[in-house]
Amino acid sequence: MRKVLYPASFDPITNGHINIINRALKIFDNIVIAIMDNPNKTNFLTKEDRLNIIKKIFNNNPKVEVIIGTGATIDVCNKYNCSCILRGLRSSIDFENEKVLDYYNKELSNDEIDTVYLMSDRELEYISSSAVKELFNLRKDISKYVPKEVLEILNL
Repeated sequence: MRKVLYPASFDPITNGHINIINRALKIFDNIVIAIMDNPNKTNFLTKEDRLNIIKKIFNNNPKVEVIIGTGATIDVCNKYNCSCILRGLRSSIDFENEKVLDYYNKELSNDEIDTVYLMSDRELEYISSSAVKELFNLRKDISKYVPKEVLEILNL
């Protein structure tokens, strides 16, 4: 079975994340979506809210499991028996950042776990959770960047 771990903060999940997940479902048998902490970011939504939103979005898909991950990504990958890590790329800047993470994940897994990258679809490559949070805080419309489940939890 080809099972992949998709770790991110998903704070909030965007249409870009959903695009990566839906495309990965065509490649992998199962996806474990791991809501992870990013110590460099201030939380917008609670982990429980993020968990509930993503479960609601993929509730009819038995190929998707949504969890709150703790610790190192590679440990979560091993705990859930995932053969690789999935990452979405929007630009060359993302690639440079991911290349460093890939190095450490390979080291920590003794070269057992690979990372698979999917490029965002062109019309979604500019969407980021950080930008969505900033627009929301500026009281701008975020409806074209996030799924309706995010808007519902924000009471929009």
